[in-house]
Amino acid sequence: MLMLKNLYFHYRYLFGSLWSDLRYRYAGTAIGFYWFIINPLVEVLIYTFVFSYLLGVRSSGRDSSYVLFLVTGLFPWLSFSQTIKEGTNSLVKNASYLRRMSIPTEVFIAKNVFLSFFSLLVYLLLLVTFFLFSGHSLGWSLLILPLLAFLIQLLALGITLTTGHLRILFPDIGEVLPTFLQLWRWILPIMYSYTIFPAFLQKALKFNPLYYYIESFRTVFLEQKFPNVNAWLHMLSWAIFFLIFGFFISSKLHSDVIDEI
Repeated sequence: MLMLKNLYFHYRYLFGSLWSDLRYRYAGTAIGFYWFIINPLVEVLIYTFVFSYLLGVRSSGRDSSYVLFLVTGLFPWLSFSQTIKEGTNSLVKNASYLRRMSIPTEVFIAKNVFLSFFSLLVYLLLLVTFFLFSGHSLGWSLLILPLLAFLIQLLALGITLTTGHLRILFPDIGEVLPTFLQLWRWILPIMYSYTIFPAFLQKALKFNPLYYYIESFRTVFLEQKFPNVNAWLHMLSWAIFFLIFGFFISSKLHSDVIDEI
């Protein structure tokens, strides 16, 4: 509740700086915001060529092409991983403001999460465009996409509340994080399905916090269904767990972080 109170009390700064960051994120580049779309499209082309044409990976029996299978997992991951990277470094980047202004640390972390939420919505619109141009129909299940986007960003907020504060006290986290995110990507059903693994390993890999999020996006797009109750329970449980844990860590380390900055 204290975190929500802090976010509400500083909402003017939060949304004012959010708009500024959104406008100037790609300032100075030749094509600006279009890099946000070009970069993931290049990844799609590379992974499609390697996994579909060189390795012969298919879409796990779903009635869809490998490209559609890939983008429904890759786009949510790209937004999520960007949230983790930027959120973990947000206190470092805003150290000068934290020294001069009495703004709680979670405000800067939450600002990054809100910014990435808009980015995720753009990715989802890009996904819808992919499906329309490929000739696939889209069902009423698309209506829950904003809720799925909100839940995955809540998970990211909980994680970055922890990593953002630890990053100040243990700078090596900034070096370890990119490698950790790469490893995390490869143990998710993004480029391939878990069905290629033995049954016992499939069950173990489902304990990955992002598993049901990725599968829920695929259920909405590829199967045109709403995620089942089990998926919702897992997604809510992971989001709540990391939010509680992240708030606990941030409250415990807040004074140490301010002193270190």
